[in-house]
Amino acid sequence: MHLAEVPSEPRPGESKLRAPTALLIVLCACEVSTLPPWTSTQPSPADAGAAPARTDGGASSDAGPSATADARPNPAPGGCPGVFCEDFESGKLDPAVWTRQLVDTPNQVSVQSTNVAHGTYAAKFHAKGGTNFATIIAEKLPASLATDYFGRMSFMSTDFPTENGGHTAFIWSSNDPTKYPYQDHHLEVGSYVGGGQPTWQLTYWTGDGPEYPAAGGRIPKNAWACVEWEFNDVPEQAAVWVNGSAAPEGFESRSMGGGASGLLGKMVTLGIGFRTFHPNGAPDIDVFADDIVLDTKRIGCPK
Repeated sequence: MHLAEVPSEPRPGESKLRAPTALLIVLCACEVSTLPPWTSTQPSPADAGAAPARTDGGASSDAGPSATADARPNPAPGGCPGVFCEDFESGKLDPAVWTRQLVDTPNQVSVQSTNVAHGTYAAKFHAKGGTNFATIIAEKLPASLATDYFGRMSFMSTDFPTENGGHTAFIWSSNDPTKYPYQDHHLEVGSYVGGGQPTWQLTYWTGDGPEYPAAGGRIPKNAWACVEWEFNDVPEQAAVWVNGSAAPEGFESRSMGGGASGLLGKMVTLGIGFRTFHPNGAPDIDVFADDIVLDTKRIGCPK
């Protein structure tokens, strides 16, 4: 498969990196869409195979009952099909799971019931144009996911940054939660804008060495999609599937760094939401997430 190489991101301190303004690092205290396209048309592939202060700002729940925090994410209906599940059906963010947020002022992370893929609730990440962060992070993934894992999430983004060459992350796993976002090593699924058309960008990113990005496929805009991904540290590779298919919407990067292996050492976090490296000229953007499952094998789309 042809990989379209994209320029490496500038490092912190270089002229092109725009540091986020009024970034909040937060401990979690915590519009109408059409039927998701995979609901009736896509079968589940069963055999496929000095830091800012921490505050309570930036997070909210648009609606939902209060619930006692549980050490595990809420299971999917009928039980969790993987080793990690989150469907937001408690109506709020679980602070035992989503232990950290990075949210620029005036951005907001919420659990809402206006736009959902399944069930009653979904997460919403609202990013004002020109800002960098509206994210939540689970900092303690199960040990079985440390080297190679598959993920599934119902995903929707209302728009994308418009700066040519712009790079935005929606899903990532890091080797060190204390060093994210500028000094860790992580694999990510994001977008790349070249020639005005957003495509997927799969990246091995590091704040202190070379990074390995590649872009391709097509990202659905302003519509729910079933997004599956694989992050593998041995060897370094990533893949994304859309509504069960690898191409032309999906994309794979199977030889990051020319076949490098073990660059992360381990994956211990899951981050989701909106993080852009190129905020100039970006419109206001809402990202929605629902039906999150992680496992050691491919999961398939929700029915």
